[in-house]
Amino acid sequence: MRSRRRFGRALTAFTAGVGGVALAAGAAAGASPPSKPSTDSVRHQVVAKTEYDCGTGEGAVAQKLPVEITATLPNFVEQGKPVKVDDLAFSFSLAHDAIPPSPAPTSTSGEPSTVVTARGSATADLGTTVAGKRTTTPLKLSIDDTPVNPAGTTTFTAKGGTAAAIGSATSTVLLDMGAPVITLGSGTAETTFTCTADAPTTLGSALVRTEDGRTPDNSKPATGKKTTPLAAGGTAETLSEPGYIYFGVEPFKIDGYSTVKKAKTRLKIDTVLVNNIFGSPLETGLPSKQTGDLRFSVMKANLLGFDFVPTSADVELLPPDYEGGNATVPAAVILYPGDITSHLEVFVRITNVKVNGVPLDVGPNCRTATPASIDLTTTIWDPVAGGILKTDPAAKDPRYRGFTLPAFTGCGRTEPLSPLISGLNSGPDNQACITGRGLSTPPDPSAPKC
Repeated sequence: MRSRRRFGRALTAFTAGVGGVALAAGAAAGASPPSKPSTDSVRHQVVAKTEYDCGTGEGAVAQKLPVEITATLPNFVEQGKPVKVDDLAFSFSLAHDAIPPSPAPTSTSGEPSTVVTARGSATADLGTTVAGKRTTTPLKLSIDDTPVNPAGTTTFTAKGGTAAAIGSATSTVLLDMGAPVITLGSGTAETTFTCTADAPTTLGSALVRTEDGRTPDNSKPATGKKTTPLAAGGTAETLSEPGYIYFGVEPFKIDGYSTVKKAKTRLKIDTVLVNNIFGSPLETGLPSKQTGDLRFSVMKANLLGFDFVPTSADVELLPPDYEGGNATVPAAVILYPGDITSHLEVFVRITNVKVNGVPLDVGPNCRTATPASIDLTTTIWDPVAGGILKTDPAAKDPRYRGFTLPAFTGCGRTEPLSPLISGLNSGPDNQACITGRGLSTPPDPSAPKC
């Protein structure tokens, strides 16, 4: 953290209308419980970019359609009440020849003209995920009259908003938007674009609170449980910790890299921290903490096996309980003044291995025998603004000088390949670095970089 004063300013701005900072200080001195917050007054804007495959019917070639989605989401939602999504909009651009022509000629020559303006509508699903179960609410968005550029592309914006029921949710609600169906036209001439995507686009998350402003008490810790820095903190574990008041924070964009020393390779990290929750202590001596969930995309590794054989592989980072169907890695940042740390535990699995261009059949579950234990540290991290976390070979504490990649197991369908894979990759002194910022926050050129 840059400074305690800077953190105080950021948190005060973030919790405007709730009184979170005053509450945290007052409760530590024995103040009364918090009054009911105004959940509608604490909202944030999100921006998400994605790309759809959109086609106009059977036999038509689907086109790539880049889209920017914006919305205003609540930081909190009261238990049992719907979560409101305001100012939802997505923008996209179409070439002139993709916009339907006017059905009637307007020129003196009798030639049909292209439309001067176009309007339309769009439908999509708003997804809400609670405790791993996703439900959908239909979205209906309108596209206002938009002047058509006769010599290039035209940008259209579909706008709307909705509220989705979340039942008796007790922790966080993850919000997403599915691929849309877009209808554009003028008069009776219309074209419908049906879009598809590999997965819904994540918008953000909201923290569920009870009517009196507390988090639901759904998993009481054992009496006398010691509060220590979390080895890894999922949402359920976080909300069971006593002595804190919790605030939902917009998702963080996470970028960075990890290096594998023995393989002499560098892996690019590009993901989002969702279910992002900040815990402000109500008792002296407790650290602040931030927790959330990471879902890593498949990373590409390219290296020279034995320093001369071109080798490539797909690399996945999986949570310790991935065999039970979980795909998200719990993450926690523990913030003491001047001492900020984070810990991750992940299985490393490799697939699609090729040696000199020839596939090497390592099988479907070639992974580390135990999770890799990764400790990161920093002095620059803010639970609202983000910052940087990394291993540091010069750190005084050896835990933060790097991490060990464990030996591999389960490699090879027809021959035992685990010793070979381990020999090429496993060992100590590997490094990792990540930066984080709010999804709606534009990149800051002066921010620390990995």
